[in-house]
Amino acid sequence: MEYPMLVMNEPGMYSELFHNLDDTNAHEVGHNWFYGMLGSDERAHPWLDEGFTQYIEHDYTDAKYPRGLFRFVDRFPWVGRISALDLDEQSYLARAWARDERPIVTPADGHPGYPTYEVAAYNKPASMLHTLRGMIGDSLFTEFLHVYYRRNLLRHPRPPDVLRAANEATGQDLGPFFHSWTETLDRPSFSLGRIHRERAGTGYRTSVVARRKEAMVLPVTVEATFADGTRQEHRVLAQGRETPAVFESQSPLRSARLDPRHEIIEMDRLDNHPGLLPPMRFQFLAGFPSAEAIGVAYGPTIWHGQEEGMRLGGWIDGRYLPSKDFPYGIRGFEGGLSYGARDGSVAYRAGAWRRTGALGARSRLRNLVARDEGLFRLGVQAGNTATAPARRHPYRTWKLSLEYRDRDGLEAVDSRYWSRGRTMNAAVALGLETIGPRRSERFEASYRRGAAAFREAGKTAPDANYDWLRLSAKQDLDPLPLGLKASWRIVAGSAFRRVPRELQFDIAEESRLDALEYFYANDRGPLREMDHFLVPGGGGARGYSGRAILGQRLLAASLEIEHAGYPAYLFGDAGRLEASGLGEDAVPPLHPLVGRALADAGVGVRYGPLDVAFPVWVGRPESEESPWRFRWRFSIGAIRLPTP
Repeated sequence: MEYPMLVMNEPGMYSELFHNLDDTNAHEVGHNWFYGMLGSDERAHPWLDEGFTQYIEHDYTDAKYPRGLFRFVDRFPWVGRISALDLDEQSYLARAWARDERPIVTPADGHPGYPTYEVAAYNKPASMLHTLRGMIGDSLFTEFLHVYYRRNLLRHPRPPDVLRAANEATGQDLGPFFHSWTETLDRPSFSLGRIHRERAGTGYRTSVVARRKEAMVLPVTVEATFADGTRQEHRVLAQGRETPAVFESQSPLRSARLDPRHEIIEMDRLDNHPGLLPPMRFQFLAGFPSAEAIGVAYGPTIWHGQEEGMRLGGWIDGRYLPSKDFPYGIRGFEGGLSYGARDGSVAYRAGAWRRTGALGARSRLRNLVARDEGLFRLGVQAGNTATAPARRHPYRTWKLSLEYRDRDGLEAVDSRYWSRGRTMNAAVALGLETIGPRRSERFEASYRRGAAAFREAGKTAPDANYDWLRLSAKQDLDPLPLGLKASWRIVAGSAFRRVPRELQFDIAEESRLDALEYFYANDRGPLREMDHFLVPGGGGARGYSGRAILGQRLLAASLEIEHAGYPAYLFGDAGRLEASGLGEDAVPPLHPLVGRALADAGVGVRYGPLDVAFPVWVGRPESEESPWRFRWRFSIGAIRLPTP
């Protein structure tokens, strides 16, 4: 918290990984000028103190830490640079891409929540001032700050005073610039357009087009590099949809790009460059995002399986501008390739996705082709999350998918969980997430339908035609008396006709098919072979995982209780599976516990993405096994790189 001549920060503000404390102190000290000496109204015009201070903050830290806020960037250079300006830029762009922002001039009490207030008061004004500095240059921008300060020292400035100071310092009419940034939701976005080359006497004349993709009009720098190594720059005001910059040279053009020094903030910088492939930055395992390029994480695939022996390969995962609204970025791609040294098997995966505005502001359209252990998949998925303004609840999600699956070449991974066949599969899922005083809820309904596809003449396709429906509800209660927290989950599902085994309901965990989203859940991978790993979902009865208790109808519930001060929790699970219609004479046969009530209880520990459960009591244990004994199961959640 800041006061004139006094700054107070919590001890927890210090970070061993990032220069958070210094960055925050720079912001709070900056308030001595912006609201201390210049007494702006923080309720009516919050951007006049927070926006200017935010800019001063990142101007200071970017100069002091030219390699970014991450303390160990020298030790791990591949993670890339993350600066205070990067954080402001990415926060603003996330809100703009989600179409969930308010104009900068919105008063503090005009915001529906903190996310829109933060962007309008802090991040977007700082991005605007950075863009203004790039437009008018360092010296004029510094003069603008000095004029604004001198004219309003110990006064109460308002937005018109900012414009008067900018016009006086630069000798330009910057009214349209400030109007577009502060009073509208116009967005800055430009791309490199057509390039036309022609001879001009003994030299060359080259026209490079700058395209304006959104409503905001800004001057854009066009840089041209020629074959003899020389460079030229022209700045054009992109008033029309296409604005040419004309270069005269003695050598032909080699390449061109827009805004080479990142002087303006814009929605998508990937198309500022020529070429079929966008700029990419490769980062071993993980890295910080950047507006300049797609961050491509990569790493090895190494494990040992009983059938395939040592499996070796690699994976890549590219994401551009990932955020809370867009966990996978507004566009990206994925890939993987591995080889089994013992059996010569090859597994691969390739896919791409992007935000598609016609599907929704937070949408994702994904294409995927994959083959692993003889299971071939080719499909397309679409989905979107809609929220109340400022990311307030309720969250409403929908997902659609269409996928072709060929299991005829499926190796005998575990015949209890997999069946052969070729099917076309369609699915729809609807979700609702709400939050209230001391509670949050999530409801989900999923429906799937499959039919035999490409069936050879005279051959049947077992387990090929089915309908599948699942309903689930989960509630978290926090806090309860004595510092306790509780959560419960209930799930009910039914499948009709001949549902494949990999989609049958499992009393303990998620179906094998849905687990394919997690590369480490491979049936022949070392985690499955440990016989202690599970993917959360299904009926949730952790004590029965690995026993292939599958059925056609499911009803199950789970309860967890924990204390807010400790990572341990108590749990109890109960459920029942039915399987009439699947065929009691099927091969492999149904598990003998199908059709019986099942329950377990125990304790668990969570630390980061790791969750270890100890179901010490199981109502129906394995034969010759005591209900009370030491058992353990573990699961792995999402692993995220820490951020400032």
